[in-house]
Amino acid sequence: MTEIIAGTVQHAQLPVVDLVLERLSQLSESHSATIQAAADTFAEHVQRDNLIHVFGAGHSHMLAEELFFRAGGLLSFNPLLDPALMLQSAIAAGDLERVVDYAPILLGKYPIADTDAILVILLRH
Repeated sequence: MTEIIAGTVQHAQLPVVDLVLERLSQLSESHSATIQAAADTFAEHVQRDNLIHVFGAGHSHMLAEELFFRAGGLLSFNPLLDPALMLQSAIAAGDLERVVDYAPILLGKYPIADTDAILVILLRH
């Protein structure tokens, strides 16, 4: 349920929201140094006009798409998208994810400079 009180939106707290907030807090505490290092690396690449290539297979590719060319967003992100690794054919994509040495084939499709960064997204349950 959502209410507007004195010009601000108030949301009823749901158990799932509490769980998500708790998990985010835990991740922030346990991975703060890694998160900061990644943020610093990306900030340096943006300042130097280098690209940050983003890759994810399966559901993870959606995060690569979210970073790419959003209205008002940074143009520094370049998604490394391979339709064969997306979920139009989940079984085939799952099989392809397990192919040893597929990365050079995928990376060969994109001009990646030595000065660029690559973010690989892997979602686990």
